[in-house]
Amino acid sequence: MANGRQEELPDETTLHESLRDLFLGNSSNKPPPKKLVIVVKSEVDRCKITMERPVKLRDLEDILMRRYRMPLNIFHSNISYDYLQKINSQSELDNLVQLHDMRNRESKFRLTVSPKEEEDVILKPDSRGVYRVGDFINDMASDTATSAKTNVVSGRIDLSRLGNLPELPERRPPEEYKEGAKIGTGAHGSVYVCYDFDTGEKLVLKKIFARGDANAVKIKMDSLTDEVGLLSRLSHENIVQYRGAVVADNFVLIFMEFMTGGSLYDVIREAGTLPPRQAIDTTRQVLSGLAYLHDLGIIHRDIKSANIMRTAQVPVVVKIGDFGSAQFLRALASLSSTDYQGTPHYTAPEIFRRSRPYDEKADIWSVGITVIEMLTGRTPYANFEPAVLFYKMANEDKIEYDIPRETPGPLANVISRMLVWEPSKRPTANDLLSLEIFRNRPITPKTSLAN
Repeated sequence: MANGRQEELPDETTLHESLRDLFLGNSSNKPPPKKLVIVVKSEVDRCKITMERPVKLRDLEDILMRRYRMPLNIFHSNISYDYLQKINSQSELDNLVQLHDMRNRESKFRLTVSPKEEEDVILKPDSRGVYRVGDFINDMASDTATSAKTNVVSGRIDLSRLGNLPELPERRPPEEYKEGAKIGTGAHGSVYVCYDFDTGEKLVLKKIFARGDANAVKIKMDSLTDEVGLLSRLSHENIVQYRGAVVADNFVLIFMEFMTGGSLYDVIREAGTLPPRQAIDTTRQVLSGLAYLHDLGIIHRDIKSANIMRTAQVPVVVKIGDFGSAQFLRALASLSSTDYQGTPHYTAPEIFRRSRPYDEKADIWSVGITVIEMLTGRTPYANFEPAVLFYKMANEDKIEYDIPRETPGPLANVISRMLVWEPSKRPTANDLLSLEIFRNRPITPKTSLAN
């Protein structure tokens, strides 16, 4: 069953002409303003700069170097900083500015920046190679846990709802730990395997450093502590366990459960596709974890195969990972085992359109995209560059995708319901879990499409 064929990516000239016609219509002959207003956001502050057109990447880097006094990664972002695309060259900057002008040349061009190299001069192990938490922080946030990239319905975490959850005394960061291999690097930190020196338990450690004005950093970190402390109370079989976080004046260390089976992305990369039976069971478990989060008012906002973790034993347990505080880590690059630079391929169209505040239905869209990826080995529009897809999704009213002909009819129906363009018409996670396809296990993988 197919909803249409994926489009081939046109050549650059044709693409720009098409986008110009689509977004500017007859106004495309208007010259852009002589100057470009740029809003730059770092982990701790925000500033506005104005540059003469055409904007030179070298000049932009010089301005940012003078302000922040360190080499920086530069990312283009949307107004809510939910989408990041790294700028590596002058041609990439030129294309992003051109696409920005096609959409709204009078608006501000938005960037977010992060240090190019992690200068881990704060944390040093002892002669045994063991890090002692007490050596670099006195007032440890003992029962706290978070990760990159969670939003909440109100824009803030509903502390009253999470406060009603029971405390979990066992959720504590290790007092002493040893670092193992680095397994990932993102825009704002790194991910390591680590070992609790007392228990010998293998954990995952995310290290996120905040650099900038000391007072601004302290205010930001103080605002984080209560929220991550309450997030550590989350407990569900389909949610990665957070063992604790250390919140200091200028860095956060996040400790979490080590998932022995890797991520769903790893499985798809190795196997190519999943049979419908496994796709259905994986989707059921993801929806179960999301229903738990949504009932607490938490929107994940970064559901994708790389953030869906698996156990190695059979039956496989699937868990949602990579979520945390909206106030400090919102819109930072994902720090999962794959380097994430803001791909929009899983992102709901309402986030690109920004016509209204998005809600938990954005997660449902992302699950639908992930189901297609499980069945086909790729996301819809996988060949489209992020900047092009950003504007495509913001200005269309449907998505085109193919799924295998042998896909069970009930599963194909679930996908189409998840990918309804209007978020209010999408089902909730609980709505989907009530469907027979997710109630009855196991599912016969080759159910007739006619049924």
